[in-house]
Amino acid sequence: MYRWGEGSITIKVWPETVAVITYRDATYSRLHINKFFTGKIDNIGSQGMFIKTDKNLSINTKLDILIDFNPNKAPEISMKAKGIVLRSESEGFAIQFTKISTPELGQCIIQKLNNTLNFMAASGTGA
Repeated sequence: MYRWGEGSITIKVWPETVAVITYRDATYSRLHINKFFTGKIDNIGSQGMFIKTDKNLSINTKLDILIDFNPNKAPEISMKAKGIVLRSESEGFAIQFTKISTPELGQCIIQKLNNTLNFMAASGTGA
């Protein structure tokens, strides 16, 4: 469920957790055209995350990130962050956060966990 990584812990997230990534395409940088896409978050920690996607972004590409733990459902559990592409792999890429509120990240994770446990208790699936 979690891994140690260079001074921080990363955790696997719920399968529905996504990130909306906005970035400036280098091809259109003079025109200030931003592109965006949504990808599934595989794991996340206070220093970064890994996103599963078929998009191939260059190392050090600057990103605006909306992390959505509960997409298309109430209550909304999301937050914003900034980062850069740290590493690219065949199944996605690693992001290093350059700006994130770790208290807000913790609150989102706790809220999602509480919602999941409440749903399980209400539906009789147990915790």
